[in-house]
Amino acid sequence: RDEGLAKEVNLTPQLPSDDVADIYNKLRIPINEEIRRVGRENPAYSNLVDVELPRSVVKQPIMTKTYNVTRYGVTAQLIEHFNLLEINGIRYYTNVPSKRGGETCLINESDLRKIREILNNILFKEYPLIEQFYNYVLEMTRIMNLAELTVDWLTPIGLIVKQHYRKTVLKRSIKLHKKTSVLREYSDKLDKKKASNGIIPNIIHSLDAAHLIKVIIKMHGLFDKPLITIHD
Repeated sequence: RDEGLAKEVNLTPQLPSDDVADIYNKLRIPINEEIRRVGRENPAYSNLVDVELPRSVVKQPIMTKTYNVTRYGVTAQLIEHFNLLEINGIRYYTNVPSKRGGETCLINESDLRKIREILNNILFKEYPLIEQFYNYVLEMTRIMNLAELTVDWLTPIGLIVKQHYRKTVLKRSIKLHKKTSVLREYSDKLDKKKASNGIIPNIIHSLDAAHLIKVIIKMHGLFDKPLITIHD
């Protein structure tokens, strides 16, 4: 119900003359400002003073933050965009975009961790209501786990989703038609770790699906044409 945030992700009514909002490009600005501020004010991170990360680099860490991505995961996402260079056994990363057109920056492991920290914090810092929702859902799931209860919710289209992870008691790999499949047998005990790790992405996926269905229903009422959906 955050109308300001909804506008940033194009979920509010728009006119044909309105620009398409881009939350990743918007967050790119405070991210780079914070990275360079750290570089200016802390000699230990002087390599960061000219860093200018583009949208293509910041998008995935921001997007997957709401999917409960780990710090290790954010680091892996960043490394994909840079080139690794080892000098006397010390790891550096080259090809880091710079605010000086045509130039790049060289950063070390410590610099990379600082960038990861800034990326990890920016979404909740800029949009505190997301953090409130995020923490509420995780705390609710923790309490449901203590009570040995599944987590159920109702999507905006009226679909009831029941998250019910159970612990695996037997796992066996078999080959079928040259492909390996995994067969699992489950106990009646809840897998509380999976419940906690899965609740945020599962809710988001269910809301994505609800939004897509509402779009389909709306379009069907406007146009008597076949509709093809592309989701992710």
